[in-house]
Amino acid sequence: MNVKSPTQVFLALVLLIGAHIARPGIAHAQDVKSCPDLLKNAHKTFECVEGIFSEDPVHGTFSSIPPGNGFPLGIVYEDAVHHVGEYKSLTDPTLALVGSTNGSWYTTGSLICLPPVPYTDTSRNGASCHKLGPLCTKEVFGINVYGTHRNLNSLSFFGLGNTPAGTQYNFKEKDTYGGITLRMPITNWLGVDGQIEGRAPSLPSTSASNSVNVNFDEATAPGLVDQPIFLHSAVSIRTNATRIAERATNPLAAVATAPMPLMKGRTVFRFENNAGYHWYQDTRTGLYSFQQVVFDGNESIQFGSVLQRFVEPGTSWIVSHLCDGNKVDDTCDFGTLYVKSWFSFANVGATHTMPFYFQPTIGGSDIDSRESLRAFDNYRFRDRNAAVVQLEIARTIKDPLGAFLFYDGGMVGRVVSDLSSSPFRQDGGVGVSLRLNGNVVARGFLAAGAGDGVKFGYNFSKFF
Repeated sequence: MNVKSPTQVFLALVLLIGAHIARPGIAHAQDVKSCPDLLKNAHKTFECVEGIFSEDPVHGTFSSIPPGNGFPLGIVYEDAVHHVGEYKSLTDPTLALVGSTNGSWYTTGSLICLPPVPYTDTSRNGASCHKLGPLCTKEVFGINVYGTHRNLNSLSFFGLGNTPAGTQYNFKEKDTYGGITLRMPITNWLGVDGQIEGRAPSLPSTSASNSVNVNFDEATAPGLVDQPIFLHSAVSIRTNATRIAERATNPLAAVATAPMPLMKGRTVFRFENNAGYHWYQDTRTGLYSFQQVVFDGNESIQFGSVLQRFVEPGTSWIVSHLCDGNKVDDTCDFGTLYVKSWFSFANVGATHTMPFYFQPTIGGSDIDSRESLRAFDNYRFRDRNAAVVQLEIARTIKDPLGAFLFYDGGMVGRVVSDLSSSPFRQDGGVGVSLRLNGNVVARGFLAAGAGDGVKFGYNFSKFF
């Protein structure tokens, strides 16, 4: 049996999508009904693929296996149920099982519940909202109960710190965790979350010459000898604010005889941030207990315009390629600028130590499929503290394919003060993205800046 590598599979998907886009035709909804005709043309093939990976309540997925563990493929069950009574509520169960070509696997289950809290529907400042005491918000109080187990056969370790040259070592990790998260909206843009969970990590020993347990000890890889059960709790503040700048329409200007489509500018500003404080309590000896401050920011500016009158099909290149069709009031997408930042600061104490498998990594993608320095190997730099900043300009070419330009910068350090003197590593490049069912599921990129020429990389997103 010839098992293709993740790189080959990703390139095959891009070629399939390119054929789908290049071939003229009418777009269809995502539907597995196209599967009996999948060999007729590229459109039918891609419609079938979209249906397999999007239809409810059961669909396929290729996500949530960390990088370096082969090509992932799995199945997801999700069936949200709305309950209408004196007070509305919702239950949304999700079950997923994902395996990969190197034998790694991941299974998870969660139940998102919007309980029947006595909200009343009302309006404030001309906008509808759900009222609970002094609060009046678009979102409502939610509970997420979850449990996950992952068995990973290949994770990389290059040692701790900003070592300029590193040999790659490997280790296996099993991780079981579960808990509950409470989400409380305070305003339409501000919310507070609380979380408590148990985590049971383990590092199976191997005798391979490049394994971590053969080449390192407790001093050089803390947590290698013993992996206790941890009690993890956290509180966080999240913001999600949107501001749309769009001038009012002048109906007298939209005359039918105008030679070009009349547009008005539209800019969307989004501010999505999450700042949390985490406690990891070693329930056995306390030696590995530590605390952590984590900030995750994603600010964006979407540039575009809005058509203000109907345009005959095929008469405008702008409408055909930037405005997704010929309907009245279509939004034209000129691209989005993202400014991303991520910081992780540890509070360990003089008598404690932080396990290396909990320490943040930058380079390629980390264990949660978060991208950082893409010109470097996955997990390349690891230490107690890390900081990453990124700029990205992205635009959908033709759904589901997009393109982007990016810049990455980041550093790690043993203590926070080390970040000021640590090497600030940088890279940049170009890439393409694949979106299914409204989510970006895979990205491929060419990056340079590590001093090793141009590197091709890819990333499968984490959903669960």
